[in-house]
Amino acid sequence: SGYPLGLKGDDIPISGRVVAITDVFDALTSARVYKAAWSVEKALNYIKEQREKQFDPDIVDAFFVVAEKIMQIKQFKTDEHIAKPIIQQVLDGDISVGEAVERWR
Repeated sequence: SGYPLGLKGDDIPISGRVVAITDVFDALTSARVYKAAWSVEKALNYIKEQREKQFDPDIVDAFFVVAEKIMQIKQFKTDEHIAKPIIQQVLDGDISVGEAVERWR
């Protein structure tokens, strides 16, 4: 459907395509009050299955290149009192994602 603006394929900004896959990975592997967390393996298999369906194939390929780092960041983010300010800085545009990753190391 191209929600929210009806955009599809390359018309979706690359940032949106990257956020889509990382958001789904995080949502699947995080426990919620309404669902248990999926295993990382199950979530990665789902993302592979959705290549060319829900996700841009090039973004999926790039995701798997950095998947180990993404999982390290995901584990580290459980330290909420440190992670939230850094995440907010990225969202506010004060620092890049790369700078945030360097700070988490």
